[in-house]
Amino acid sequence: MGNASAGGILWDQLGNWILGFNRYLGKCSPFEAELWDILDRLLVMLNKGYRRATIQTDNLDVVVGGFKYHLT
Repeated sequence: MGNASAGGILWDQLGNWILGFNRYLGKCSPFEAELWDILDRLLVMLNKGYRRATIQTDNLDVVVGGFKYHLT
């Protein structure tokens, strides 16, 4: 575990920039950091009035964990 931060850029369905953000997470694993990043993105989008999202990640553990959670 090490110090981590989450952040990124949000675009709408046409590729237009919505906003950029970042947040210091403190000590956590890469898995936890990726989950916080996804949660932050979803919360920002909800607060902006968006109700649908496509989530892209390159963290296979998060993808597999998401499928396991969804299928149980």
